[in-house]
Amino acid sequence: MASEPTNPQNLHEAIFQKLRSLLVEGKIAPGSKLNERELAESLNVSRTPIREAIRRLAAEGLVELIANRGAIAVELSLEDVIHTFDVIADLEGFSGELAATHISDATLSELEALQYEMMASYARRDLSSYYKLNLRIHHLINQAANNPVLAQLFSQVNARIEALRFRSNQDGVKWERAVEEHQEMLDEDARRRLYSNPLRILDTKNPAMQALVEGAPKLMDHLGEASRLHFDTVCAILREQGVAYRINPRLVRGMDYYNLTVFEFITDQLGSQGTVCGGGRYDYLLEQVGGKPSPAVGWALGVERVLELVRVAGLAPQAPVPDAYAIIPQASALPRCIA
Repeated sequence: MASEPTNPQNLHEAIFQKLRSLLVEGKIAPGSKLNERELAESLNVSRTPIREAIRRLAAEGLVELIANRGAIAVELSLEDVIHTFDVIADLEGFSGELAATHISDATLSELEALQYEMMASYARRDLSSYYKLNLRIHHLINQAANNPVLAQLFSQVNARIEALRFRSNQDGVKWERAVEEHQEMLDEDARRRLYSNPLRILDTKNPAMQALVEGAPKLMDHLGEASRLHFDTVCAILREQGVAYRINPRLVRGMDYYNLTVFEFITDQLGSQGTVCGGGRYDYLLEQVGGKPSPAVGWALGVERVLELVRVAGLAPQAPVPDAYAIIPQASALPRCIA
């Protein structure tokens, strides 16, 4: 017997989204019949939420209800596809024009965050996540356009070709081209870093880019053999010397000349100014400025932060009080006060 959550509304929405993903991602092929019994068994639910989901999918245009045949995944002809893409292109252009005149700074920041998150999905080659984020971007632009009729029309027309759009991105060349077009949404500094030093994007201070940073692949998972050996050796030396440390897979110092190891000494006593000392190796720096190749390591210490940390910790010494002495060779030389 199928087990269902206590909240039917959440269950029905979850089943709808699941079936929708199966259709869009081609796991239910175009022209296939949606068998209620088989779907209910595979999703471990009753047929009621399956039936409701199919009705909603039919309203969106992803499923066609045919008498004596049941629910069939929509299969478009080449002519249908061409006409639908013509319409959706015009709708997207019109929506963008309207949004440009109404959009708020908050919505722009949200769009940027979604864009960075979508690029992180591309870096992971997570097509399902990438496509869902792409759709959210278009829906947010439609909301910013502030035209409910346009938004509804876009959803209805786009639903007809969602599966085709998803499958087109399975072609690596087309997917890469789509990503390059979306890179125009990155800020200028991030676009420069993307080609000159992509790791520096992880060092961004732009709040809208934090989604990209969090979703990016971890450096620790992609170290070469020599880099891994060096890193493990450094960690072993720290442990042997009794130095406590924590590995931060997102730590990227702000200078491009570092290599192999970067480090920071941090505290939680100074709020956002928690980095007290930082540095790393820069074996190629001297060569870059015209000198001979020489291995090097360096660091910088924030004196003001150290002094503030000493004060906060209650370790500051008391202010020195000078000892004063007066040397008087002759009492007669003292000034006199005559009453």
